[in-house]
Amino acid sequence: MVSALIERRLERLEQVSGGDECPRCANTQVIIDCSGNINVVKDQARLTAEASRRFYEEEQPHGQCPACGNFRHKVVVGWGPRQ
Repeated sequence: MVSALIERRLERLEQVSGGDECPRCANTQVIIDCSGNINVVKDQARLTAEASRRFYEEEQPHGQCPACGNFRHKVVVGWGPRQ
C-alpha cells in the first residue's frame, strides 16, 4: 500500500515538473531508504546495488545530472505512527 502511494506521488511530481528528455534522467527515480540504501529505478527496472551507488555518486554533491545539468527533485516521504 505504501509503495503504491509513493509511486502515485512520484508520477504526479513527474507530470507537474514536465518530462525530461535526457536519456539518463528520463524515467529514473533515485530512492534512499531509512537505512541509507540507495536504489535506482530506470524505466521500471531496478539497477544493481553497485550500479545504483555509481549512478547516485555521479550526481553528487548537488544532485545534478552530469549529462544534461538538470537538478534532481528531492522528495522526502516518511511513514510510521502518527504523532
